[in-house]
Amino acid sequence: MTLQTRGPPDRESVAKGRRASDVLASAPLVCVVDDDEQVQKRLEAAIRTLDIRVEVFPSAEEFLESTQCDQADCLIAEVKLPGISGIELLRRLHDAAADCPVILITNERDTSTAVKAVLLGAFDLIEKPLTNHLILNRVALALHLVP
Repeated sequence: MTLQTRGPPDRESVAKGRRASDVLASAPLVCVVDDDEQVQKRLEAAIRTLDIRVEVFPSAEEFLESTQCDQADCLIAEVKLPGISGIELLRRLHDAAADCPVILITNERDTSTAVKAVLLGAFDLIEKPLTNHLILNRVALALHLVP
C-alpha cells in the first residue's frame, strides 16, 4: 500500500503564474518506511505541515520496488522492519551510492546499531518516542531547508 499526499501549493509560486501541479511536482519528496500504521500516519501528517510530498511504505521491499526509491529527497526508515531491516536498507542505498539522506528511527538504544548507521552514512538515528518538533527539525536539516 502506497499513500500519496501533497501539501498545499506555495502561494508565491502560484501568484507568479506557475500551476499548482507544477509547484507540487517540484516540492521535495520524503519517503517513510515503517510497518507501524500509527507511526506512518503521525510522520506523514507532521511532514505535510512543511508543504513536502510524502510517500509511505510498510516495508523496505515495497520502497525498493517503487519508482519513488530513485526520486526520494529524504528517507525515514524504522530500524527493525520485517524482511529487509532499516540498516540493510541503508546498506543497499549506500552500496548503490544513493544521494538521499536517511534518518533511521528505533525503539531501542543500541550502540552497535548506532555505529553501523554512522558507518553507512545515516543522516541521523532517532530514538522513539518521536516528537513532531524533532522529526521536522531533522527533515528540514536533511533537505537543507534551514541554515
